[in-house]
Amino acid sequence: MIRLAPVYYTGDMARTGDFLAALGFAVEAEHRKGGWAELAAPSALLCLHTAPGDSGMAGGGTELSFESDEDPDAVAERLTGAGFPDAVVLDENFGRILRVTGPDGTPVQINFSDRSLYRTP
Repeated sequence: MIRLAPVYYTGDMARTGDFLAALGFAVEAEHRKGGWAELAAPSALLCLHTAPGDSGMAGGGTELSFESDEDPDAVAERLTGAGFPDAVVLDENFGRILRVTGPDGTPVQINFSDRSLYRTP
């Protein structure tokens, strides 16, 4: 299964979380060390991420991202076979991710989260 999970980068996790809560989002899961949370609404999932200081995204940049329960190496192989040779799987604090450049040059991320690294409210 794959689902859309855009990543919203912020310089203030608490304030942005309060804003999203006022819109109807509730924390579904968050990383134990902070800096990452998944917020759900009845028809949406939004990932909230602390913006790295040098990324230029502290002002609310957004990245196209998906969440998947497939084997990331198999997905990378499928993308490479489809003509996207820069598909790479990386290990992160929350699990593994696949980063690839889409056909129009846009970076795309697919998260393969290890739920044992999260806490749930």
